Amino acid sequence: VEAVRIAGERGFAVEHADAERDALGGPYATIVAGEVIEHATNVGCFLANLARHLRPDGRLLLTTPNPFSFRQRSKILRRGAPQVHARHTAWLDPLTLLEAAERAGLRAASGAWILPPRGPLLR
Repeated sequence: VEAVRIAGERGFAVEHADAERDALGGPYATIVAGEVIEHATNVGCFLANLARHLRPDGRLLLTTPNPFSFRQRSKILRRGAPQVHARHTAWLDPLTLLEAAERAGLRAASGAWILPPRGPLLR
């Protein structure tokens, strides 16, 4: 809620809502859901609700952490367990995410694995 207030003060049109159920306005040409889906209680409801709020030719730009990154694997090897954010409810690999999106009535136009430039092994 604090982030919503700050964004509003900076001139952004923002609302605090439940993205799995609430009416979100629209229809929108583009919805950006950056690093959000992994916090959803129900991934299918989240995607279906966003799909309902897109124009027929609309686009959803969605990003989520890569649970199969070299960095995550090295943490599992060193610590015996993955590093998980306490508020994450799901880790989605690209194939699972595509299946969930299709079930929600979305069609993937493209997808990509993006790795941070942190050294030669992670590029």
